[in-house]
Amino acid sequence: MDKFSDIYTERAVIGGILVAGNEFADFALDAVESLTEKDFSSVTHRLILRGLKKLSATGSKFDLVLLNSELEQTGDSNHCGGFSYIAECAKHVPSVHLLPSYVDKLKRLSLTRNMLSVLHTGIARITESGVNAVQDIAGDIENQISNINSVNDGGTAHIMVGVEESIEILES
Repeated sequence: MDKFSDIYTERAVIGGILVAGNEFADFALDAVESLTEKDFSSVTHRLILRGLKKLSATGSKFDLVLLNSELEQTGDSNHCGGFSYIAECAKHVPSVHLLPSYVDKLKRLSLTRNMLSVLHTGIARITESGVNAVQDIAGDIENQISNINSVNDGGTAHIMVGVEESIEILES
């Protein structure tokens, strides 16, 4: 699903959080609090976010040294490329001002991956041999997509229209 992930944006988010400083501390804190590990497509970035969330939970500031120390304590530092990878993320931040936009982009990509996963699972169920209750499965797909939609802030109405059209085609 490379089309629905963006490693550069993931790096920009991590780097932006780390270099936000006092001036953009609210941006960094909002990013850490609002993102989930599933918002990242890279396992490395998921582990880094986990470390950032632990720092946040203890009231620590977001910093390269503190983050690397946290990752070393949990044994995740080597899985993340260590201090050098985290420093690279911090070094190549296009703009801390745009951190909220980068976070929004990650959330949109994550939402799309979640919806595609539901659709792929539903299609696999429909194409199984002996399945007669296509309408029930289509209804399940619609409910799961609606649940994903209700958890998010919006911006998915166009996806729901596509799902409803797909369900109508399946039912006919």
